[in-house]
Amino acid sequence: MVQADDFRLIILRLIILRYLSGRQTIYGKQRNQQGINTATNGAIIVEVTDGNFEQTVLKSDQPVLVDFWATWCSPCKALSPVVDQIATAYAGKVKVGKMDIDSNPSTPQRYGVRGIPTLLVFKNGQVQEQIVGLG
Repeated sequence: MVQADDFRLIILRLIILRYLSGRQTIYGKQRNQQGINTATNGAIIVEVTDGNFEQTVLKSDQPVLVDFWATWCSPCKALSPVVDQIATAYAGKVKVGKMDIDSNPSTPQRYGVRGIPTLLVFKNGQVQEQIVGLG
């Protein structure tokens, strides 16, 4: 039986594979979608801030998955191991970053992040996918 975490991981992998392969669509765009440098499994995860967002995300030469989260958010903590797995599985192919929305309010507001966790996938400086919540 597929667990909820497995399903989320499968969806994230499909999204990332689509952008790595250069394909524009698999199933259409889904619109209902801590000073951290390493994941618990050793994968590199970049701390994204309002100050480094343009350089780290928008000017990146590879796709970037940004996890918008907060320390008080239980669903964000539940999603964190899935993001860590993505960082490990796609190391060197996809940049993975986390942005604390309480410390960095400007960027989430600019991209319409109203609920967390929110994952945005950027490619060539543009949002390609958005996943909101765990459902």
